[in-house]
Order: sequence, then C-alpha cells, then structure tokens
Amino acid sequence: MQYRNPMRSAALLAALLFTGLAEAHGHPSASTGLTAGLTHPLLGWEHVLSILAVGLLVAHQDFRPSRRLATMFLVVTLVSACGATFLPTIPTAQAGVAWSALALGLLLTVAVRPPALLAASIVGIFALLYGYLHGMALPPGANAVIFGLGFLITTTLLLVAGVWMGRSSRQLQAAWLPRIAGGVVAAAGVLAMA
Repeated sequence: MQYRNPMRSAALLAALLFTGLAEAHGHPSASTGLTAGLTHPLLGWEHVLSILAVGLLVAHQDFRPSRRLATMFLVVTLVSACGATFLPTIPTAQAGVAWSALALGLLLTVAVRPPALLAASIVGIFALLYGYLHGMALPPGANAVIFGLGFLITTTLLLVAGVWMGRSSRQLQAAWLPRIAGGVVAAAGVLAMA
C-alpha cells in the first residue's frame, strides 16, 4: 500500500502531543471503569510519547523480534498493573518512566537498531514501571478488570500508532521522522524529570 501523504505520521504525532497537560498519575478522576481506563493513558504526555517511541522502535526491528517486543511490552504492562495492588509503593516509578523515555528517545534519535536484548531491557523496564503506575492509579470504586481492559486498549492503540508511524517512515524513506520523534521523546523525558 502506498502512502501518498507523508505528513500523516507527523500530524498524528502532533495530535497526540497535545492530548493534555495533566499528569496521568495525579489526576483525580470522577469516572470509573472503562471510560477511566480508556482515557487515563492519554493524560500523561510523557507516557503517550514513550509508548509511541516503543512502537517506533518495534517498527525498526526485524519482523519476528518486533512481534515479540510488542507482545512483551503489552504482557509486562498488564502483569505489572495487576501486581501493583500487591506491591509496596515505589516512589521512583515516575522518575523511572522519565528515564525510560529519555533512553527510548535517544535510541531513536541516533537511529541505531539496538541488539534485541538491549531493546527488550529498556522496553521491559518501561513496561514494568508504566504498568505499575497505571495499576496504582485505579480509581476508588472502579472495577479493576474493566479499568485494566480500558487502559490496555488505549496502550495497544498508541503502540500500534507508533508502529504505523515507524513503518510509514520506512516505506516513505523518511528517516527523519523517527529521529525527530526520538528527540521529542528524549526532551519529554528530561522535562518529566524536572
């Protein structure tokens, strides 16, 4: 399939950049259940950008490792979210997400295809922290399964959007897109640390 408008990927990234200025994990949400789960991942811009970066990284791996990397990200996110209710509070989890965003962004900016173990390690650490934070953000009175389903759907859609952007940039021979996106993600990681 030919893509005729190379700006679609850039427009999608720009639209996702402005999903909201609120922090995802301090947001008092009156809604519970599916709606809260679907919207919660979109309230933290550093998380949105990091998930897109994971998708871009997945798109630039070989086919078999890319499927494994994407699946591993979603499974670790889900398991970590489920385990969050049983784990003690991890005060550095948000900082870990910021560091993960910086690492993911730098990998994309320098346009290297990291060894599978390095890519899996960075993505796995991000997935652990990301899932943990979302598990801890379960609104009081919300159905944990329905909330989790909602946040997993949104996370999957963001991951697919990142993969689509990465594959589109490869087909269009637009090597600049992942590099610019990587720079934005790395900057978001630095800003989130401040």
